[in-house]
Amino acid sequence: AVKIQAEAVVSRAKAEAEAITMKAQAEGERAKLLAATPLGEKLSLLEIYGDMVKQSNEGVQKVVYVDPTTTQAGNPFSLLTLQTLQKDLTQLGGTAQHPVPPA
Repeated sequence: AVKIQAEAVVSRAKAEAEAITMKAQAEGERAKLLAATPLGEKLSLLEIYGDMVKQSNEGVQKVVYVDPTTTQAGNPFSLLTLQTLQKDLTQLGGTAQHPVPPA
């Protein structure tokens, strides 16, 4: 019984490996055909970008939209930018480039 189970596991693993190989070959052929046309190149690039966005958003449960105009006027909900960081550091008393002299 153990030998039969072992043979079944090996057989299943071989079938999965063959399926992966066949899928990779089919995807390679598809990529060659798509790359032969300008539209295909753009679709391939779009698919790559789409996959990248999907992967970067994995695990994200909530997205909050912040109006870009809120990055001005010291809004506490503003997005951090280099300009606001510089302004905040200046308001705190100095920056690494221009430290405030001790009193």
